Amino acid sequence: MDTANHRIRKSTTSGAFVTKWGTEGSGDGQFKDPEDVAVAPDGSVYVADTDNSRVQKFTASGAFVTKWGAWGSGDGQFRIPTGVAVAPDGSVYVSDADKHRVQKFTASGAFATKWGYRGSGDSEFRDPYGVAVAPDGSVYVADTNNYRIQKFTASGAFVTKWGALGSGNGRFRSPWGVAVAPDGSVYVADRSNHRIQKFTASGAFATKWGAVGSGDGQFSSPTGVAVAPDGSVHVADSENCRIQKFTASGVFVTKWGTQGSGDGQFRVPNGVAVAPDGSVYVADTYNNRIQVLSFPSNPHVRRLRHAVGLRVARFNDPGRVMTSPRPMTGVGRILRWIFALPAGLIAAGLLMFPIHWMIVLFYYFAGRNPDAMIQKIGPDGLARSCNFITCSVPVESLERIVQAFVVPFITLLTVGRIVPSRKFEAVFALFVVYLLILGALFTRSASTGAYSGWGWLELAAAVLFGITGSILALHTVNSKRGESDASTGQGPQNEF
Repeated sequence: MDTANHRIRKSTTSGAFVTKWGTEGSGDGQFKDPEDVAVAPDGSVYVADTDNSRVQKFTASGAFVTKWGAWGSGDGQFRIPTGVAVAPDGSVYVSDADKHRVQKFTASGAFATKWGYRGSGDSEFRDPYGVAVAPDGSVYVADTNNYRIQKFTASGAFVTKWGALGSGNGRFRSPWGVAVAPDGSVYVADRSNHRIQKFTASGAFATKWGAVGSGDGQFSSPTGVAVAPDGSVHVADSENCRIQKFTASGVFVTKWGTQGSGDGQFRVPNGVAVAPDGSVYVADTYNNRIQVLSFPSNPHVRRLRHAVGLRVARFNDPGRVMTSPRPMTGVGRILRWIFALPAGLIAAGLLMFPIHWMIVLFYYFAGRNPDAMIQKIGPDGLARSCNFITCSVPVESLERIVQAFVVPFITLLTVGRIVPSRKFEAVFALFVVYLLILGALFTRSASTGAYSGWGWLELAAAVLFGITGSILALHTVNSKRGESDASTGQGPQNEF
């Protein structure tokens, strides 16, 4: 849930934007700081419209269905509804933080029951922010300011509890969101400890991950957590304005989202939910909206330009990709290398012809031929030209200087096109480093005033950057392939 943008976002596990709905307001389909979102087994979407003190129900595509709730403390009324969850039978549970209670409704919003009031005893709460329902119907509540999780039956009977204030295993500082996996495991977004904790259904500590920060697997006040049907864990990393995806054991998989109000951006996403079909819904809280992300749905065939070989892929329906069963072999990869580097060198060499004539034409239109451009003879007897940069470069080296810049760069570009890389900018950064080294290496000798080694440097630079570009490209694409299940379409999308 993208709280600060007052909207809900829906995405697939790859994070491709599809649609959005919601604006700031109190009308149907409008929101005021929606804190949480939940998806029913039938695909219906429920939103905790927090500052409007109500719950709204939508279709999977965002069409308004119904709403219920108003400011108050009576049955079916709310003060600050912050969490919403849907049971396997379609029942809807809402945590009303400011009234320190949980209310249960039918799928259409009819009041069923309630439990809880302010306190620290069993079945009592202090600002319960999150609620989740297990496959067996058990209800888990994030009792935020009591620093614990409480477990109940579907009708609200107390079962067990665990947690205390602290940063050790099984302890919490503002447990905010809670989610239950298909296997019954319980995940808690431990907001002020900037981490996720995993427990068994009875509350035994299993594992944890995360630390404060903005790197992969780090968090800044995580508030929402959801588990996909395949067991992957999605976290609303609210103050980093992004969603992160992990395996069931906490291994980082991918992330998406940046701060902003554009498509695919968030302003404090507080809630996240995963539908039965794998779509990811995000409550974009301060943008007052819901957003949707998905795979392309039109069948088509494209050729994937992998560094490990060309493979035919067909997208038949959203989220599913079929690839040819025979990837390029090790021999094919070696051939790709053998082809890529000479192609880069040839491209760079061909480009030097127009560069040579451009330099000649420059001298011609300047009113001198290259030899006439000599303006200064140094004490060492070498002829030098005075230009807008310096008077210390021999005229005959001008073309060499251009070559030293162009040859490795064109080689790099050509290799990059043959062996595509998502980290191509890293290779370009290496080229910049090369330019700095170039300036350090090719200074005039104080004793002889001579410049030497241009031809060897050009060749060495071209080979260096051709090989470096190939290695980095192969490593990058191979690592990206390792994150993706090509048979099901789960994981980041490939580049085409």
